[in-house]
Amino acid sequence: SCSEQKTQNSLIIATSADNPPYEYMERGKLQGFDIDFIKEIGKKLEMKIKLKNMDFHGLLAALSTNNVDLVIAGLSKTDEREKKVDFSVPYLNTKNPTK
Repeated sequence: SCSEQKTQNSLIIATSADNPPYEYMERGKLQGFDIDFIKEIGKKLEMKIKLKNMDFHGLLAALSTNNVDLVIAGLSKTDEREKKVDFSVPYLNTKNPTK
């Protein structure tokens, strides 16, 4: 939920659950490759992952205003976006430049 509070040893992660099989809703829960991936990263870092589902167009704003710690979504790296936020090394290449 959007009322999640940051606690020590936790990361607030935003996604937009509209991109199956990477992130989507199933029976009211976030599912998909990216969700499983970030949960495994949390385990390796020994940090609790708190997921927020939000509108795709609000993801970078939430990140740049520190409302979330990280975004995991079908978000392509662009020069304009890189001026505002840091990107990880890409772990998936697609041919869909619209997001």
